[in-house]
Amino acid sequence: LVAKDSGIKTGADLKGKRVTLDFGTHYALTMGARACLIGLGLTDRDVVGVRTTEVPAGMRLVLEGKADACFGAIGVPAFRELDAARGAIYLGLDSNPDTWNKIKKEFFVGYFPAHVKPSPVNIGVVEPMILLGKNFSLVSRPDLPDDVVYTMTKTLWEHEQELGPYHPRLKGWKKANYASLNSPIPYHPAAIKFYKEVGVWTEEMAKHQQELLALKK
Repeated sequence: LVAKDSGIKTGADLKGKRVTLDFGTHYALTMGARACLIGLGLTDRDVVGVRTTEVPAGMRLVLEGKADACFGAIGVPAFRELDAARGAIYLGLDSNPDTWNKIKKEFFVGYFPAHVKPSPVNIGVVEPMILLGKNFSLVSRPDLPDDVVYTMTKTLWEHEQELGPYHPRLKGWKKANYASLNSPIPYHPAAIKFYKEVGVWTEEMAKHQQELLALKK
């Protein structure tokens, strides 16, 4: 995300500029920021990395002119402040499959091209574009009892339409993404049991599971 009045409109414009790349203990944000650079046709050597602590703090750096771009998800409330003061614009990522293969090679799995359109809630999305997509995951410890995992998975599956009022992010929990080839971590055996029962655990998913398990060795 950049300030509208910065004149930065593409990844090429970002070369030599100050970008939040190090989020300290929020390593997932650091990984996302670096993956986003690849999607823009850049590397961390093409920009000046800026350290921050969290997305709102990164936004403040952009707002105050101490950074030129900040990594952060659509819907972050703090971005409304930047939009009100200077305007806010996301930089769209490349659609070339080779670009996304580079991201996959560097970070294995987890990221995918998310096609987004302008809307009142998509602050900074001024035209249809591709951004760095990443599914939210429900993570458990490996020894969580099978009956607990099975019941939780089944409950979420059967009541997904009722989740939205509890948190806006839960509106994005769709059955199509529950058993996903974009998952960056292995599935619990009890979750797999349920997905097999409802017919969404495919041979591709089984192969993906083995690849994820192999990473732990």
